[in-house]
Parts: sequence; structure tokens; C-alpha cells
Amino acid sequence: MNLSGRRIRGGAADAVSEGHLGGFWRNVATLLGGQVSRLAVQAVYFVLLARVLEPSAFGLAAAIMAVGALASPFAALGLNTIMVRNVARNGTSIGSEWKRSLTYTAIGGTALSLLLSLLVPVIIQTDLHFGILFIILLTDLVGLRLIDLSAALWHTVGSSRQLALMPTVMNLLRMAAVILFALIVDVPSLNSWALFYLASTLPLGLVLSAITSWRLRGGKWKIGASMFEIKDGVLFSISLSSQSAFNDIDKTMLANLQSASSAGLYTAAYRIVDMAYAPIRSIAAAAYPRLFRAGGTGLNSTMVLVKKIAPMVIGFGILGSLGLFFLAPYSTILLGEDYQGSVEIISFLAPLVLLRGISFLAADALSSSGLHGYRTAVQVGLVAVNVVLNLLLIPSYGVLGAVVSTLICEVILSLALWVRIAYGLRKADR
Repeated sequence: MNLSGRRIRGGAADAVSEGHLGGFWRNVATLLGGQVSRLAVQAVYFVLLARVLEPSAFGLAAAIMAVGALASPFAALGLNTIMVRNVARNGTSIGSEWKRSLTYTAIGGTALSLLLSLLVPVIIQTDLHFGILFIILLTDLVGLRLIDLSAALWHTVGSSRQLALMPTVMNLLRMAAVILFALIVDVPSLNSWALFYLASTLPLGLVLSAITSWRLRGGKWKIGASMFEIKDGVLFSISLSSQSAFNDIDKTMLANLQSASSAGLYTAAYRIVDMAYAPIRSIAAAAYPRLFRAGGTGLNSTMVLVKKIAPMVIGFGILGSLGLFFLAPYSTILLGEDYQGSVEIISFLAPLVLLRGISFLAADALSSSGLHGYRTAVQVGLVAVNVVLNLLLIPSYGVLGAVVSTLICEVILSLALWVRIAYGLRKADR
């Protein structure tokens, strides 16, 4: 089926303007079902990997991936987000938008993987071979990004099943890779795991890209971008990179300022918290194209949708935070006694689920309403604050210092974003 000239109308995309959220909540239900199945598989994968690799190796892997996540948004110069915006608002030239994003992601991701493989030993204390570093980074910067790109496109044109299903399939492959790794490798190490990690992700990304390209055949192969698109793309890249830095820089700094084992305990706790955030992530994913369409007419239109989904987001945030706090002592049943230190970290990080939900509502509302520059500036500024706090707190308080820094910065982020929204609404009323 050739979709390259298809115009997206009806369904989830137009329901915003009509004020009806039936299609939206169906998308949320679809994505939440995908998140639940993904989490079930991811939990098994995560637990198996944490048990196979010792905390120091697990922490080192997390630190390397954090560096990759920080740089990955710049591989495509933000044109993947521009693709979502253009398709959501116009619904035209889908094939051309896809091919441009695919080209930038594949070439830029590979080049960035090579560059970071040279820089990682300078950033993190590690003696891993260049080839191993390249394999780990290529898996995330190309393999994972291709999967995300394909799923995002089909979700934007109204097929949420792709976005719901693909992460589950990827985690199934990764789980199978961990099982094979444990059975085949006598002495598990990060060196040997890298190849299994690559094999579990990159082939799926290539297959999905090929299928999507075939279904979108006929569109022009567009490489160039206007100055307006490049400017917005770079802003999106900076925002995504600062968000990744905001989430992951503490893992890299723990590996440097404390130890890889500390980073491993913190990463394990963070993964548990991330699982509790899954329902809110489903709502965010369903709302993303919709917010861009509503934001075309300004902040007031965007806030109509935000107000409708806010009660559900806050409800899931409260439930997730309370669940983490009370169930944290049982996490060692999954992780093993080597991760006993993660129990206290999970309890302290529990409020993060609610705080991130509140921040997401404001952040995506600003981005979709033409106020992305402000969001980006705030996020970049808070990355600097986070780094300074980590430098001050981690040497004295270790992992607890990283936790305190994360919570403080999340509160500041939420306040700064909501203040800007309040100002924008008041200005519009005048």
C-alpha cells in the first residue's frame, strides 16, 4: 500500500478540534496495553541482565548508554520531530518526510557512534576497546532510533499499534539475547554482552525501516531542509538532549565520582521508577501528535487538551509514587541481594513519577504551541544546575546526593514551565 501521498484526516488527529476524546482514549488504551506487555517483558529482561552482569558492569553499561542518549538527538538534527509535526499538521508528503528522517538518522547515528567511541574513554573511566564501545553506541544511536522513528511515523498517521507493539517486540528479542548470553557465555562480561545487545536491536530497526520505506514508496527523496526547519530541529535536539542529560547525567557522574557499582545500584532503582511511569508515558505518546495539531492555533487550544488529560496523568502519578514507596523493600526479590542498596534509592525517588507527569503536561504544551525555545532554555539551564548539584553532593553523600539533585531540579523544572504557561494564557486573555 502506497501512503506517500495520503492526507491524514479524521480519527485521533481531528478529534482535538471537535472536542471529543473518544479516539484519544482508545489510543491511550492501546498504548497502555503495549506498555504493560512491554513492561512485563522488560522486567524479565532487566532482572536477568542485572543478575547476569555484576553491578559494576551494569553501571558502566548505563553510563555509556547515558552518553549516547545525551548526543543522539543531534544525529538527525531534530528532523525526526519535525517529521511528526509536519505530518500531524499537514498530512502531506509523508513519504518524503520519512525518507529524509531515515537518511539523517542512519548516517548521523553511525557517524556519532564513531565519534563518541573515541570520546567515551575521556568522559568515563573505562578500558573497554573502541570496537565494543562502537557496538553499544551503534545499537542505541541507530538500531533503537530506527525502531522509534518507524513507530512514531505510524502513530502520527493514526496507527497506534505500531507504537504499542514495537517496544515489546524489541524487549522480547533483548530478553532472548540475555537468556542465550547466560547459557552460552561462561564468564559474562560487558565485552561479550555487546554483541548480543547489537543482535537484539539493530536487525529489527533495519527490517522496520525497510518495510516502512516499501509502504511509503513513491514519495520524493528529500534531503534538504529549510532554515526554519533546521532552527526548530536544532531546538528540538537541544531540548531532547537536555532532557536525556537531566535524566542520565547523574549515572555518568556517579560512575566517575563514586564507582561503577554505585552507578549500577542507582540505575537499577531508576529502571524500577521508570516502569512505574509507564501509564503516563502512554498518555504522553498518544497526545504528542494531537498537541502539535492543537498548538497550530496557539497555547489556548493546546491547554484545552491538557486540561482534559491532566486528571488522569496526576492520578497515575500519585498511584505510581505511592506504589514505589511501599513496594520498594520487595525489589530485591526481583533484582537479587546484590542490589539491596537500591531499595532505599527507590523509596527516595518515588515522588519522581508524579513530578515528571506534571512537568510533561507543561513541557509538551509549550513545545506544541511555538514556545519550544523557552522550554529548551529552561531544560539546558537545569542541566547545568543538576551538574553543579551533583558535583557538590555526590562526593559527600554518594547516591543519595544524586537523588536529592534529581528531585530538586524536577521541582524547579515544573515550576518554571507552568509559570510560563500562566503568563502566556494571561497575555492571550488580554
